[in-house]
Amino acid sequence: MDQQQQSRWRPTKRQLQWALGIVAVLTIAVLIGYRYDITLWDWIKLLVVPVVIAGVGIWFNRQQQKTWSTSLKDTDKLDQLKLVYDYVKFHIQLYLATPAALALVADGLQVKQDRIFTFGLIGMILVYLAAGIHAGLFMGRHVNDPRQDDFLERFEQDAFSSGRIFMHHSLYWLGLAIGLGCLALSAARKYL
Repeated sequence: MDQQQQSRWRPTKRQLQWALGIVAVLTIAVLIGYRYDITLWDWIKLLVVPVVIAGVGIWFNRQQQKTWSTSLKDTDKLDQLKLVYDYVKFHIQLYLATPAALALVADGLQVKQDRIFTFGLIGMILVYLAAGIHAGLFMGRHVNDPRQDDFLERFEQDAFSSGRIFMHHSLYWLGLAIGLGCLALSAARKYL
């Protein structure tokens, strides 16, 4: 078999980043769990549901990514942009409400004072803080700038960029996975 027929697969930069991220999270989980006699297998069993929830959310968000048709009239594009603004505001409200809701659930499970839950809640809040700051800057960039002839084109580029979608969607699901995972771990420690 000559060299041209051999597979030359090489991981992309994104695949390497994902792999390193997963290794880093598992390493941190093992180091935290070591203190509480929690093995890597225990972590995996505990985090399957939150990771699946986050994965399904990310997959769903990617399925929703669509580009505008060039045949849309400017008035239709403007109506769609208003929906994007409302959607971004909705995400900002989620960033504020979700940690409070999770704290209520933790209070009901009597694990609100557990260090692991506190660690997860702080992690969730930090992720949501980054996403919320990005959402606020996104909104401010387009609300406070004077409209010019290319306003709709610039907004379209920014609104449907993969970076904005990652910051507003994927980070929400990541924060939720962190919070739910630490809540589940705290509840498991208390009740199992």
